[in-house]
Amino acid sequence: MVKLAKGLFLAAAVAVMSVLVACGIPFSRTVAIPEGVAENPKQLIAKLDILKTGMSKEEVFKILNIQTKTPEVESAVTAEEKQRIRYGSVNVQGSPSEMEEWRKHIDRHDITKINLRDISNTLQGFTLWSATTSEGGVDFFAYLVFYDGKFVEVKKPDNYTKKKSKTVYVTDLLGSAFGGGVSKGMKQIP
Repeated sequence: MVKLAKGLFLAAAVAVMSVLVACGIPFSRTVAIPEGVAENPKQLIAKLDILKTGMSKEEVFKILNIQTKTPEVESAVTAEEKQRIRYGSVNVQGSPSEMEEWRKHIDRHDITKINLRDISNTLQGFTLWSATTSEGGVDFFAYLVFYDGKFVEVKKPDNYTKKKSKTVYVTDLLGSAFGGGVSKGMKQIP
């Protein structure tokens, strides 16, 4: 009787997984859309394209409908973040006085990041030995760069669609489980 119950449970689980795979139903979704700013990347890009160099931060935020606490809108805080976003590198060399001047220059930047993300994970197929998932959707971010309170530029990606597939095998899971256990066991040996 117990074997029959286990067999029925396994058959039901396989049937449910088959329906999920056949329908392509997303089993997880990440959505991060700044409320009031834009509904999709094209709408956000259209708003970003009308911004003009020299506009004040208040003017830019008014056009984009960004409030003080708009979700998915955040500031780059550290000098390293600002330098990487603005100039593409964090490795700067020079004398101590040159480095101090550079630091003051970087501190005059104010950079705001806008995230817009809508990504779904879908189960594409499975066997007793593996499962294949796909991840796809929109993963967009833009940086608004201000210098001394004036708009300088917007940095935005050319390609913001994301699509990838991943297959996980049972052996991967077993290997990591046993690998973790073996490494912990080996550490205990004097």
